[in-house]
Amino acid sequence: MMRLSQLKVQGFRSLADVPIPLREFSILIGRNNAGKSNTLSAIKLLLEGTARDLSETDFFRSGDQVAGEIVLEADLEGVEGYLPLCDERHRTKIRSCLQNGSLRIRRIATRTPFKLSKLELWQPSEQRYGLPTGIENALKQILPECIFIEAFKDPTAEAQAKSTATLGKLLKQIVERVIQQIGEEVGKALEHAQSKLDVSEDPQRTGDHRPEGVKRVENRIRRNIRAVFESADVRLRFKFPDVQELISTTATLELKDSGPWTPPGLKGQGFQRVLYLALLRALAEEIRVSGEGPGAEDLHRPFILLFEEPEAFLHPALQQEMGEALLSIAETNQVVISTHSPVLVTPQRVENVIIVRQQVSNQGVCATVCTVPDLSALPDGEDKQLAAMLKYANSSEFLFADCVLVVEGPSDRSLLESCWSKLRKSPDGIGGSKTLAVIEAGSKHVVPAWLNHLSAMGITARGLVDLDFLWNGAGSCLKADQQLSKFMERFWDLAEERGISTSKDGQRNIPSGKKAEAFQLIRVELREMAETLRSKLREQGVWVLADGEIESYFGLSSSSKGRYGAVSREIRGGEIEVPSELQEVLQWVLR
Repeated sequence: MMRLSQLKVQGFRSLADVPIPLREFSILIGRNNAGKSNTLSAIKLLLEGTARDLSETDFFRSGDQVAGEIVLEADLEGVEGYLPLCDERHRTKIRSCLQNGSLRIRRIATRTPFKLSKLELWQPSEQRYGLPTGIENALKQILPECIFIEAFKDPTAEAQAKSTATLGKLLKQIVERVIQQIGEEVGKALEHAQSKLDVSEDPQRTGDHRPEGVKRVENRIRRNIRAVFESADVRLRFKFPDVQELISTTATLELKDSGPWTPPGLKGQGFQRVLYLALLRALAEEIRVSGEGPGAEDLHRPFILLFEEPEAFLHPALQQEMGEALLSIAETNQVVISTHSPVLVTPQRVENVIIVRQQVSNQGVCATVCTVPDLSALPDGEDKQLAAMLKYANSSEFLFADCVLVVEGPSDRSLLESCWSKLRKSPDGIGGSKTLAVIEAGSKHVVPAWLNHLSAMGITARGLVDLDFLWNGAGSCLKADQQLSKFMERFWDLAEERGISTSKDGQRNIPSGKKAEAFQLIRVELREMAETLRSKLREQGVWVLADGEIESYFGLSSSSKGRYGAVSREIRGGEIEVPSELQEVLQWVLR
């Protein structure tokens, strides 16, 4: 398939200078005003832009400084298979610009003078950008057509059946795939109709079979022409569309919903979003049936679907269906979406995610940055921990946060969220404008794995665990650390002496009722060793609570742990102060 990759945008809106490695299916996700829609607009401007699509406000601004130009560049992969779409005499010129089967394309906009350049190709033989003579139209025949479904647009304009409108483009993509089935029959009907209006040039078919009215009009025009130019002649011709043009440009839809049949433009945004889902599913099914792509018998011009907020107006089940339809289309045509919906980010689609954020540089410049997963550090989509981490309750938080704190359970999450809420609203509020997500892993053993997954996704994350992590979990982070080995040996010897440990099948354990004594043992007799290990674990992104469990910081015993909800409300209300160590934890996470 043909697809854009290695997109680079400079000077466009919030995209000061950002590389964006696009895939067959790319999911741009992030908070409002992060730059997701700007990325989609940049792709459209690169492929189909005209001067009318550009304004002064499109140039990147930082304070009083305005960028002097916009530069859009990308690699267009898979071009070779689509060269048969253009005239044979132009293929050699386009092929000469290929590098490893890809075209490097560029478009530049300038403020002074205010203009947008034509699409240029990198010409390897000349080591410069340009456009070989005579191939501009040929290039347009093979470039992907942009279908841009915007989040907020006049429903009437968006739902027009015109081939340039969004709905018209989608319908065109669908009906073009059935033309072969009905083309011959419709073609004969068009040929028969044209024979009734035009004089045949077929030598085997003689005579003028046109209606008398057509002949009369033509003769009058001829007579008036010859009144001035005696030897001149004129004939009246009727240009009929070919089958593909007729079907693809005249197809439309009418809708009925407990009322009369109406055009889509008279329906609201919600109805139209469901209509788009229906069309995209139909398109995916037709693509699958036709088996299209380079080398296919019936080669179509590729398209790139740019879709803003495909989840809008759809409940979660339909959002999932939308995701499946888009993924299916992406098997043969590129799809790039911008979304706020974690429902669309499944374990199997993590590789497609691009996290979009606004970031302030050391020079104080606020601009968009894009982060993509390190696929070599991520498990496959069937990994249980990855699936658990991406559950809605977690992903709806961490995908939109600047920093993430992974904790063990619900009490940790509730109490720390309350501490964060209290501290950020205080006169000496921490974190500035940063956002924090606190997510629960369900177990201390899972925390390090989640930190690795989040890091691989390009997300800044830290972990918080109870003190028992030192004797039951630290090995997953510190591996064969000698100081950890010494601590473990000393800890279990003392625990056995004090009668607070048990052993079964060679596995030693501290019963839940003896944890408080084990914590005290570490705080008093193993304090220095424990502090060394806690410091090492912090370097690896895991904070071990010095006093045991988070509940103990608020006077909650094993019998009153369930009151963490009430304590959380009291923290938010200012009735309980945030313990100093928890303040340190939050400052550490937000650094």
